[in-house]
Amino acid sequence: MGLLGTRALAPEELLWIPRCRRVHTWGMGMPIACLFLDAEGVVVDMADPVPAWRIVGSRRARTVIEGPVGLVATVRVGERLRRSA
Repeated sequence: MGLLGTRALAPEELLWIPRCRRVHTWGMGMPIACLFLDAEGVVVDMADPVPAWRIVGSRRARTVIEGPVGLVATVRVGERLRRSA
């Protein structure tokens, strides 16, 4: 379900979707940002903003992080990310 039904996100709110290469924003009430990570957690692609009713993805991705618009300003392609506890 991802962020479907979410009306707004705080700047620090993110959704980590493992085993995912592509997401859609059908029925979303807000634009989102997406980071696409490879199996090692390295950012391989980004999309920001992703408006409603779109599909975005990356063939190289193994994980997607969804978050608020502007998220890509905080990371760079090639940067390694990891989940914190």
